[in-house]
Order: sequence, then C-alpha cells, then structure tokens
Amino acid sequence: MQLMKNKKLLIALALVLCVTLSGCGKEAKGNEEEHNVILPVVSQGQQTQEEQKPQIPVVSEEESYKTMLVNITHPIAKDYTMELVTVAGYKMDVRAAEDMRLMLDDAKAEGLDPIICSAYRSVDRQITLFNNQVKKQQGYGLNYDEAFEKAKTVVAYPGTSEHHTGLAADIVARSHQVLDDSQENTAEQKWLMENSWKYGYILRYPSDKCDLTKIIYEPWHYRYVGKEVAQYLYENDLCLEEYWLQLADMDPEKYGYILEEITPEQIVPKQEPQPAPQPEQPPVEETPQDSVILDDSFTQEQQQAAAEQGADSGDQTVENTVTSDDTGITDATPAEELPVDETITEDAIV
Repeated sequence: MQLMKNKKLLIALALVLCVTLSGCGKEAKGNEEEHNVILPVVSQGQQTQEEQKPQIPVVSEEESYKTMLVNITHPIAKDYTMELVTVAGYKMDVRAAEDMRLMLDDAKAEGLDPIICSAYRSVDRQITLFNNQVKKQQGYGLNYDEAFEKAKTVVAYPGTSEHHTGLAADIVARSHQVLDDSQENTAEQKWLMENSWKYGYILRYPSDKCDLTKIIYEPWHYRYVGKEVAQYLYENDLCLEEYWLQLADMDPEKYGYILEEITPEQIVPKQEPQPAPQPEQPPVEETPQDSVILDDSFTQEQQQAAAEQGADSGDQTVENTVTSDDTGITDATPAEELPVDETITEDAIV
C-alpha cells in the first residue's frame, strides 16, 4: 500500500517538473527571438548596394590641377601658370609630359604611329585666332556684334580652351592627319581610346557627351587627369563635367562652386569693335605674256633677260600651296608636312 502511494507521488512530481520545464523553454525561446538580430545572407561574390557604389576619387589640393575644369562656362584663371617642356615638338605641362611620352612610346612599340599635332596654346594666341575669325565674319557682311557671336561658334573663346592648361594634346595617326570623325577609325585612335587611361589621359570630348561638354565629338583630343581619376572616368563612362557634378552632389559645400557659371568675357573682355575689312578690289587685268613691266633701274641686258623669262614662264603656278581657311595663313609647305596646329582645330571648333 505504501509502495502505491510513493509511486503516485513520484508521478505527480514528474508531471509538475515537465510543466515547469516546458514553460521555461517557451520563455527562453521568446527571449532569444526578441534579442536575436537577423543578418542578410550575402552569397559569395555578392555585395550590398553601398559596396557596389564606386568610390569617387578626390585629388589633393596639391594635385588639383589634374581635374581642373576649363570650358565655356569655366574659363581658366588669369594668373594660372605652369612649367612647360617639349614633347614630340610641342609644349606641355611638365607634370603631364612624362606620361604622354610613355604612352606614345608604348603605342609605337605596338607598331602604331601616333603623332601630336597640337598641345599648349596661350590665351594671347587664342585671342589672335578669335579676332581673325571675327574679321572674317565681318567680311561676310555681318556687323561687329553679329560677327563676334558667330565667331564663338567656330573658334573657342580665349580663356575657354583646354589647350591653355598645357594638359591637353591632339593626337592623330601619321597616316591620317585629318581632324574629323574619320580619325576614330584609325588603329592609333582605337588603341588610344582603349589604353590612354592607363597613362592618366582621357578622351575629353566623347561622341555621347556633347550636351555636357558643349564641344563636338573630337576623337583626337586627350586630356591628362591623373591615373586614378582617368581609370574611374573610363570604367564608369563619365566625362570630366560629370565627375565634377558627382563631387558637387557628394559635398555641395566644398565643390558646389563648380555649378556657378562664369561668362568668358569676364576673363577676356570683349574688345572694341573693329572696322570691317574693305571689300575686295576687282581683279587687275593680267599683263600679256609677251610683255613684262620692267623696273627702270634694270640695265638693258637685265630687261632683255627678264622679258625673255617672263614670256616663257608667265603661266606658272605654285603647287602644293596650303591655305588655312580659319586663320588666313597661306603656306607653300606641302600639305602632308603642315602641322595641323596651324589651322583652327581641337576644341576651337564647336
């Protein structure tokens, strides 16, 4: 009898113990769910959105020249100076020169033959080119103000050309020294477009960025920005204007000034109107081949010799004469030897 009582007591104690343990388990589980932090599962090779966003490279104050923005709304500062050295016959900023030499040498090692046709150009030189264009437009019958505005669509206004920085160069294939869209089809340009970033250079005026750069497509104009920024722009398909817009968005207080536009005339004031060129005089009637106007100082023998020579060569013309329509320069140098920089080229044509 006593054994039966003990057995019932043990069963009762066991039931109480089970109920107690069950409650503790639920409470522990509840506490675990309350305090447990569930982390997202990131598979191998997968990144969060923040990690996928490329980091914008920012240059130091000392190297700020690399990303200097020079265009129609951001003219170069009046007091900007640089040390110039010669690269392949053209002047460039010494800080961009060595990488340019290396890039050209590596391209030539690949069997290519790129050549520089224009690099540094002073503001004074640009003023001359611009004024020549104004006079040319006046010659078409425009008044000075009309000619001035028209010239701005043909020649870069002084102070707004990247060539003032010494960091830009126009590069063409030696076999195809033409500044138009066909330049992109040369083996030299294909190599440069693919590899220039490795040397700190970018194709400054891509075909799909004209609305931002305000410059026509120029598959020959390369600008030094440094290797880190060049790689970033190349890999993310950005132009220099877009890079600055990203900086301004990242830190408006520090970089927002780039959104302020400056009238280029604030840097290089508009000059006083110049008188329009006089209309061309009617052509002078040609002298007959069998008669030559002689200088009175000639001796009779010299006059006779000149008359005989004139009769033999009166119709001779100068062959291979190259006329630069944009600058008014006439040069008897064969076209294939004339430096492309003698014409209005690069970002001067917009």
